[in-house]
Amino acid sequence: MATQCVRCGRVLNLEDRRCPACLASLTNQQIGQMELTQHQLGELARIEKANMTTRFARKSLLTGALVGLAGMIITLHPLLIIAGGLIGGSVGWFVAWRGWGQMWAAGLFAILVLPCVAMVAFSPFTFLTTICAGMVLGVAVELNRGG
Repeated sequence: MATQCVRCGRVLNLEDRRCPACLASLTNQQIGQMELTQHQLGELARIEKANMTTRFARKSLLTGALVGLAGMIITLHPLLIIAGGLIGGSVGWFVAWRGWGQMWAAGLFAILVLPCVAMVAFSPFTFLTTICAGMVLGVAVELNRGG
């Protein structure tokens, strides 16, 4: 004969004293608030971890890196090209993971790359290039969302 866990709903054997999935006590004791909170936090962490590695997040990481590289290659400065690729990939992944939109991606990319631009080769052209690369990165991440 089988019974069901009151917390997670898993089907268990009658002789079990604790649920092997969530460790809830199956005797007539009530589940404690601390035990319930711990299980809920564990579930949230598991869901967030799964969201970090979705196909969309991986695609956005690659797209962000390529757009960051391509955007900064116009500057012809090796350090800015490398920074653009690394920061673009990070921003692409982060924006996809959090489910943010195009404007967040553009702003985040610009905020993170502009200090590098200011230290290495600041000019109005590189500033404009950084803003444009951020906008293209945001559009590319949004396009990944659909496909």
